[in-house]
Amino acid sequence: VEGPGFNMPGPLLERVAPGEEEPVVLRVLSPVDDSPACEICVKLSQTVRHAKNWVTLRLPGLKADKITVAKEKPSGKTHGMGLRNFPANWIIEDGSKIE
Repeated sequence: VEGPGFNMPGPLLERVAPGEEEPVVLRVLSPVDDSPACEICVKLSQTVRHAKNWVTLRLPGLKADKITVAKEKPSGKTHGMGLRNFPANWIIEDGSKIE
């Protein structure tokens, strides 16, 4: 499917060939209030940077280099301190595979 779509940036459909890796859908939360912001479709072999680029396409105003991807969401484990008490080993580097 090509051409103008539903006022959504980026492709909404992607070809999948038999035997190809299946994509997964990641839910993205709003950086403002944790409400659902969008969903992106990626393959597990793609990088975190690829996913960040999709997020910035879907949420204009965000910059990929300002997005931090973590293994877990800060919660009770950070004792209410948010990112100030966020373990560095929870951060996932841009070059990492999504796996």
